[in-house]
Amino acid sequence: MSNAMNKLKDKTSNVRSVIRSDIKRLSRSVVAIVCVFGLALIPCLYAWFNIISNWDPYTPDSTQNLKIAVSSEDEGTTFISTSAILLSKSSRATTR
Repeated sequence: MSNAMNKLKDKTSNVRSVIRSDIKRLSRSVVAIVCVFGLALIPCLYAWFNIISNWDPYTPDSTQNLKIAVSSEDEGTTFISTSAILLSKSSRATTR
């Protein structure tokens, strides 16, 4: 068991050293820092604007100038050996 634990510790220390060296290399280049911050900032801005725009779409302030028209010109349909089914008269299907 200790052999497996030593291998795991070696791998984690290797990962940490790679991360440290990447951060050191990144901090030397201004362009790389700008790219990393841009890649982190753009999704945050997208999410922020999207959440703010859809925060509460059903308040009277959001819908008072919204004009809505509903039209249903459904004539129903006739299936084989059944009568017409109309869905436009009520919420339940009626047959005639």
